[in-house]
Amino acid sequence: MQPAEQIRYMILATQREGNQALAQGLERLEVTPSQAEVLRILAVHGPQTLLGVGRLLVCEPGSPSRLVKTLADRRLVTCKRDRADRRSLVISLTAEGERISGEVQKVEARLHAMIDHLLPAGKAPELIALLWRLLGNGPHSAALQNRLKARQAQKKVNGQ
Repeated sequence: MQPAEQIRYMILATQREGNQALAQGLERLEVTPSQAEVLRILAVHGPQTLLGVGRLLVCEPGSPSRLVKTLADRRLVTCKRDRADRRSLVISLTAEGERISGEVQKVEARLHAMIDHLLPAGKAPELIALLWRLLGNGPHSAALQNRLKARQAQKKVNGQ
């Protein structure tokens, strides 16, 4: 196997292992990793239009409406017409959605702690830089960049 092919499959296998670990942690909450991502987006970034959720979604950028509908059916989010643009829906967490999002955050924290434990000390920035190079400029990269920019903007607003 050529190095590039091995790297490709190692990244794929790593992603699948991480997603499986996340799914197992979320099982008791009865949400999928994709649904959990929507809940966390709304918890961190506040109410969003469907388009706004889609811009921040890494797991399934092409299908936020299906995820939001499932979450709305479970009463974890509400969808209301935007006052400024009646054609748009604003998606918000319900009280139960906030509770589940808090539990999702705990599951994510355990997964992140495991990753931190497995990485050699001080290697995370180097690995992040290499992964950005491999990621390129596709839709998943754009969603992640949008999320990072939104997080930085929030920190400025909050004086952090």
